[in-house]
Amino acid sequence: MKLRVILVFAIGTISLLFSGCSADDEVSLQASCDDFYEQGEIIKEVQVNTGDSFKVSLCCNPSTSFEWSETASISDETVIKQIKHKFVMAPPGGTPDQEIWIFKAIKKGASVITIENSHPLEGNKNTGWTFVLTVIAD
Repeated sequence: MKLRVILVFAIGTISLLFSGCSADDEVSLQASCDDFYEQGEIIKEVQVNTGDSFKVSLCCNPSTSFEWSETASISDETVIKQIKHKFVMAPPGGTPDQEIWIFKAIKKGASVITIENSHPLEGNKNTGWTFVLTVIAD
């Protein structure tokens, strides 16, 4: 009986250790519409390993005239590269739609990513929402 308990405990511990080491693990940052309504500008920082990808998910509402920039502004593109941008529609009655950007850390260093949600009409004074992410790549 004691051996069985020890064996179950050991297997469980080993499973937990390896479950966090999957190659599919990806740093994911997100901000809800409520966050933006409260703050307008969200500033975050993340640390990633060189060679790793990470994802930024931001809420969106295509029925308004405000839209997120497709291409993020990256202060040092030798450190961070934008890989993809996509729109993900929420299921009916579900959470708000999302826009997702995927980035990759190319080399060690720091870079600031800025993504803006603004009104596309010329002369608009309302700048909308801004997401600013400082990325430290090790």
